[in-house]
Amino acid sequence: MIRQILFPTDFSKTADHAFPAALELASRFGAELTTVHAFVEPYVPKGYMTRTLKEIVDQADFEEFELYRDQLPKLHEIASSLGKGDIPIRHAFFSGKDIIHQLLTAAEKEKSDLMVMGTTGARGVEEFFQGTVASEVMENAPCPVLILPEAASRYPVFKRIAFAAGLEPAEEGVLSWLKHFAQPLQAEIIRINLPGVDETDFEIYQTACGDEADETAFVFCDCWKNDESMAAFLESREIDLLALATHKTSFIQELFRQNVEKQIARHLPYPILGIPVRQH
Repeated sequence: MIRQILFPTDFSKTADHAFPAALELASRFGAELTTVHAFVEPYVPKGYMTRTLKEIVDQADFEEFELYRDQLPKLHEIASSLGKGDIPIRHAFFSGKDIIHQLLTAAEKEKSDLMVMGTTGARGVEEFFQGTVASEVMENAPCPVLILPEAASRYPVFKRIAFAAGLEPAEEGVLSWLKHFAQPLQAEIIRINLPGVDETDFEIYQTACGDEADETAFVFCDCWKNDESMAAFLESREIDLLALATHKTSFIQELFRQNVEKQIARHLPYPILGIPVRQH
């Protein structure tokens, strides 16, 4: 199911921190790993594109490509040091006017089944989902996107996955994809509710699922309504990964609209997996 994993990198500390996770997932799924470096070309209005300016732009492209080429051995060294040197790794270079557009184009062109990205997690969670490169990519990517913050372990072990469910019929396709993702990892899926879904709604939904309810655990999360933070809730349930369906901006903003403790707001310590509803 996951045959092609895309790993965007700018060769920063943040990207290098997420690379081992991409390697581990590629190993678990027997997938090919493609690194992609997106480069923003210098902007020069067409009316001002003199021969001299064009030479400057071409030189900038060349220097960025040279940097990209020189950094590639480091990634292979990381893979070898982790005993993952046998994983097939391809490399792609995309230049254009917008980083987000280049990454989305790369996901389409490479026919990626999963994208793994690093993020600093330095901004608040709500701000993260309202405007970072990672959040914009997660919101619009044609494939699921795993965001790994610097505050998370460099070698995450996904044994317990919380799936934040809005109880919408369309999300059943997302859950099906998540089950396939969890199987090679031997991970357990725990379904939790989203804001706006009260405990009664959740119980009715669980009853309606019948035998299918036995496949995943159901836990009502009331941290949206009181002072209990999401970080404390996830920690109390020993959650390693938070998964959610991405189908509209308001959904994600609502998910983190409530006030949360400074620990998660500033450091975003949990990896997040966004699975687009539209692909099902």
